Amino acid sequence: MRTSKPIDESQKLFPFWAWCLFFLGLWQILLWAQPPSILMDDSGEMIAASWNLGLPHPPGYPLFDLLGHVFSWLRVGSPSFRFGLLSSLIVLLSLGVILKTCLVFVRTQNVKPSLSVIKVELLLAFAALTFIFNDSVFSQCLSAKGCVYALTLLMISVLIWLSVLKADEELIYFAWFLWGLGMANHWQTAILWVPFMVVFSRVGIRTTAKSIVFAGSSVLFGLSLYLYLPLRAALKAQPSWGDPLHWGGFKWVVFRQLVAGEEMKWHSFSFYRDGLWAVFQSTQLWLPGVIFLACLGFWKMNRDNKSLARLLCILFLPIVLALIAVHEPNNLYLIPVYLMPLLGLASIFSFVGLLWLLTKKGSPFQITVILLLVSFAAFWGWTVFETQNRNRYTLAEDFGVNTMKFLPRNAVLLADGDNYVMPLWYTKYVLGKRSDLVIEPMVFLYHDWGWNQLLLQSSDLKELIQQSEVYSERLTRLVENNGHPFFYSFGRQFWPGTLNHVAGEWVPCGLAFSWTSVSKLEKNQKRILEKLAVLERQRGLDENRLVCVTDPPTHDLYGGYTEGFLAAAGLLHSKHDDLSALSMLDSALFVQTDSAAVYVDMASMVGQRGYLKMAQTLCRIAIKFDPTNGPAQANLDKLSSHGVHLNQDKGPAEYRKWSETLEKAGCLFLSQLALNCSESMIKPLK
Repeated sequence: MRTSKPIDESQKLFPFWAWCLFFLGLWQILLWAQPPSILMDDSGEMIAASWNLGLPHPPGYPLFDLLGHVFSWLRVGSPSFRFGLLSSLIVLLSLGVILKTCLVFVRTQNVKPSLSVIKVELLLAFAALTFIFNDSVFSQCLSAKGCVYALTLLMISVLIWLSVLKADEELIYFAWFLWGLGMANHWQTAILWVPFMVVFSRVGIRTTAKSIVFAGSSVLFGLSLYLYLPLRAALKAQPSWGDPLHWGGFKWVVFRQLVAGEEMKWHSFSFYRDGLWAVFQSTQLWLPGVIFLACLGFWKMNRDNKSLARLLCILFLPIVLALIAVHEPNNLYLIPVYLMPLLGLASIFSFVGLLWLLTKKGSPFQITVILLLVSFAAFWGWTVFETQNRNRYTLAEDFGVNTMKFLPRNAVLLADGDNYVMPLWYTKYVLGKRSDLVIEPMVFLYHDWGWNQLLLQSSDLKELIQQSEVYSERLTRLVENNGHPFFYSFGRQFWPGTLNHVAGEWVPCGLAFSWTSVSKLEKNQKRILEKLAVLERQRGLDENRLVCVTDPPTHDLYGGYTEGFLAAAGLLHSKHDDLSALSMLDSALFVQTDSAAVYVDMASMVGQRGYLKMAQTLCRIAIKFDPTNGPAQANLDKLSSHGVHLNQDKGPAEYRKWSETLEKAGCLFLSQLALNCSESMIKPLK
């Protein structure tokens, strides 16, 4: 094999300060896209827990909590912006390690003299752009929860660098410490690194009793961060998932026994098929051609250094296979995010592949290709920025604020659903709004520690709750307490049915439901509905709806608003105020235009008034958005067979008058629909 002349380091195009400016430029781009508030993932809860040094959902994430709390001291932007700052910084640190690893390959491979340092550094810039502007990487730089994946990415990147560098014994012990730290970040991912760590260590040190003790001590030192959980639980930090003061509670948190039974060991064939498809789709998030270069780079690496290529495969394959085989079916759409820690490895492979290809051609070809690639990567980055930009995203925080605005002083709100609870926690614990409210996830109350946390928010409930240890009796007393008006989030079908013997009924109250006695219902009805009709904070609803249409948590947020309008419309309809009910439903379409339930309720109300063609059109729209909607299909069949064909519909003049009435009531969509029905009736007569 022909050896090459050493590359002349004096040919560098970019001095160190230029690389610093390059990284600062990338960071600035990430900061331009940062949302001013939380995103609709776990960020609200993660920030609230880290802000108060509490305990987020299992396994507790002690490393994230401590790092995030340090960054929360910064007086830059909003609290959520500071956590986004941390996520993007960790990703850039990971990128620096990845580029250092690429340089190791340049120095250890046979590179032709024609590939100068200037060209190599341009290739490094290209690799940096393709990595940062991968959709998964860019999106997680904007999220507090993304910090967890970014930390794992950083640790894996350092381990790859050490393995390529052929680290000495001391650095291998540092690698074991890093693995323990990874366990303190997210042990379910880090546990999959065990085969890699074992093979990596055996290459660098001999297996002796001393080396095993040193490696084990390094791991335990990293794992010691889990002592944070019982220490903060003893200080009654809020918010907190679980009570890890004893071994049973500690195990419940760390080993995620909350979801025991949900993450099945075996799934159907379709699950594995969908998992593989999700992995394939994640490859489409790269700049076109990068995955081909990565495959080529792995082939080249395997040809030149089989032991290193196999070592990196030992790291890559277990994580990919575990994601496909283990995770819950409803989270398959998150596989591209879960694969983010391995994207640095893909970047290294693609760099090696491109480097090898360019050495096959002459200098003019090389510089032309490199400049074209860098330009194309910059253009690709602009398109990713336009897609992922969240600098005006305030939906989640506004949802929390709007929910609280409907609640009276000292209210108790029990909530179901992560996407409902997390904006409330962020608003209360981080922004410091409505400290008088008692907000507790319903699932917490299945445990004694949940009731204790509820009492920490309002000590005057202590005597009321301690009168009984029976769950149903405690809940009944909580509802009947006059000093704390009782509210529950959407999803009444999940309510345990404990209130069946208590006098009253569920009444929509903005974005929650109030258990209200019948005597209070008429008194509060008008005030509640007026407040819902004009939500005080709807920043960006129309702007962000199209951007985030494929984001399930954000879609749930729109569903929360829609549910509020649907419930209010149902209450008005029961009081024979159909115009106000239709106005509520019309307002719901501003929030969620694809809600089949809204169109079905509209069809039912206008159909009862005799506007059958209009009802038929609404049913068809509902079926378009939800082909499995049974009520819409049943109503459409009924209208088609008995209504319109029997000439029982209203005439064109009545439709025009009905359109004017709807317009005065504020039903703009329905008014236009009625006018369209009128015109469609006139055209056949002409």
